[in-house]
Amino acid sequence: MPAFKFRWTLLSRLGHPAAVEPEAVALLAGIPQKLVRQAKAAVKAIPEQMLAGWDIRVFPAKGENPEITDADLPDLLQRAANADGAHIIGFHQTGGQGRVAVALRTHFRFRWGSNEMLWSVAGSLDQFREHVESILMEEARWREHVMPADKSSPLILPKKVFEPLAGHADIWEECEMFNREVEHFEQLSKKIKHFAKEHTKPYQANQPSYMVDRDRLVWKDKGPYYAKAPFPRQWKYSLHVGEAFHYDVEHQQGREFTLTDTSGTANSIKPTKHINIDCHGFKSH
Repeated sequence: MPAFKFRWTLLSRLGHPAAVEPEAVALLAGIPQKLVRQAKAAVKAIPEQMLAGWDIRVFPAKGENPEITDADLPDLLQRAANADGAHIIGFHQTGGQGRVAVALRTHFRFRWGSNEMLWSVAGSLDQFREHVESILMEEARWREHVMPADKSSPLILPKKVFEPLAGHADIWEECEMFNREVEHFEQLSKKIKHFAKEHTKPYQANQPSYMVDRDRLVWKDKGPYYAKAPFPRQWKYSLHVGEAFHYDVEHQQGREFTLTDTSGTANSIKPTKHINIDCHGFKSH
């Protein structure tokens, strides 16, 4: 079944046309077949002045319950990529939520919607419409304050492989949160900037500065890029970093070091040498 699509025209608070911002896509994934028609109608009923700049699409479940199956994941990931880094709002019956979240949340902005609100659409459009409105308002704040603008964002560094200084280890976890207080992402934006300030160190005279972790490993992100990351590892938090992107990781003093990558492999690096690590912490070639 083709994805449903609906667009809004950006309006100012006064209801007058304003400058058009880049359109963002949100995929409502796992909508039961018997609720697809009502879900489309609820989305279409959202007032233009409430949320602008969003392209909302429905990714139906194969059956009659909210569900994202293993078989759905490749198609869902590819659709998010084809939509230039869509936000994915998932609906799933009990069991398997963790598996789905792990598969999606670091590649594309992902969050769960309320199954209770989804089922309510069978009787009335209002609750589900308001639920989607509130979700997308929060997602707009995430895009404005947290979404990586480019490959230099600290969020592109691989969680659990890059070793941050004390007090800085939670930026990735907080980036993946949802249903937060209004100021959460604004405060997180400040934490991310502080992270960058604390970890960016001069490397060599007349050379660019890079992020340096607490193990004194230098994460050089300026290229050249030549590794090949399999899909979807070239996507992180709805940013396409490119298939060839990787960090050249070397010791600040040119010493030998060991780096354990996301696969669990301990890689021994000889003095003055480096290892290529992608944005998800895998060794790349």
